[in-house]
Amino acid sequence: MHRLLEEARRALAAGDPGRAVRLAGRALAEGAPPPAAHRVTAEALADVLRRTGLLGVGLRPGRVDAADLASGPAGDTVRDLVEALQRSLSALAGLGEGAGLRALHELAETVMRPRVLVAPEGPPAASRIVVSMLCCERPGLLARTLADLRRLEMPPADVVCLDDASRDPRVRELLVGVDPGPHRVHVLRNEGFTSRSPAVGTNSILRYVEERLGGFEWLMIVDSDVALAPDAWVASLATWRALAGHEFPEGRVGLVTGFHSEKAHPALRVVEIDGVRARIKESVGACHLVIPRQTYVRALGPMDHLQDWGWCQRLRAHGLFPAATVPSRVQHLGEESLLWHARVDVAEDYPGTVPGAERIAG
Repeated sequence: MHRLLEEARRALAAGDPGRAVRLAGRALAEGAPPPAAHRVTAEALADVLRRTGLLGVGLRPGRVDAADLASGPAGDTVRDLVEALQRSLSALAGLGEGAGLRALHELAETVMRPRVLVAPEGPPAASRIVVSMLCCERPGLLARTLADLRRLEMPPADVVCLDDASRDPRVRELLVGVDPGPHRVHVLRNEGFTSRSPAVGTNSILRYVEERLGGFEWLMIVDSDVALAPDAWVASLATWRALAGHEFPEGRVGLVTGFHSEKAHPALRVVEIDGVRARIKESVGACHLVIPRQTYVRALGPMDHLQDWGWCQRLRAHGLFPAATVPSRVQHLGEESLLWHARVDVAEDYPGTVPGAERIAG
């Protein structure tokens, strides 16, 4: 175990969760395995929340109406607290705190107050493909990803973007004025606080998709700071179809990613079926995921604690695993992800270089 994580665990044992969180953050920046660092952070957060009575293993938290809490005299303090909590929730589900975590997300979604800025008229795309994208600042990277989406070899889809309270006005201008190409672009905006939380933002998008579009057959989650090879969709779908009819020692395929970072999420092994090579993985990041409706219904939905570690825990609980294309068809460009520092999140086998893909901090 990384020396700083060992020190963080000693701080936890000594009853100092704040020091444990700081040490876990330093360990992550020095290259410690993200799942191990995230778990220390989650355990520290859980310790604090249990002391407040909000969490309790096996117990349902007390119910306080989220709207009343957010609009009451302490509303500003609540918003600050929720924003801070969202940065450290990725592993709480694995600690048996699903009910408490769900309550926190309900509060965060209420405070977020997502507003619909653009909603195309007419029926949803015939392909029943939905692309979910969270955006927060960094308009240069966002513009690049939107351009790659237009060039993607994929049937016309509904692309639903949520601006996570960006302060840079160029983000909204880009989203509202984007050339959709063959796709229908929907734009939501978080008017409450900058959550920087894939869980809350993705929940808001999926609720919109279920209520306004009647659901989906395929869901592609993509970050706003990635490069997409033109065949990223085709390769992901081909990987799913090659693996879907087979049982493996690890289970059955649950979802596919076009992004493989060996350092952050190493592969268990590589398989080849009908000429299609794929990596079987125990965990994946969230910068690109292709999820069939059947996996969402069986294992992931409702996505009330949707972050990398929680997703993979759910998949394993249902005998499923994530797979990755060979080679990678997606490259992560930002030096910092929406939630965690992501300097290790690079696909070493992404073919060629990406013009204008200088990694951008923040």
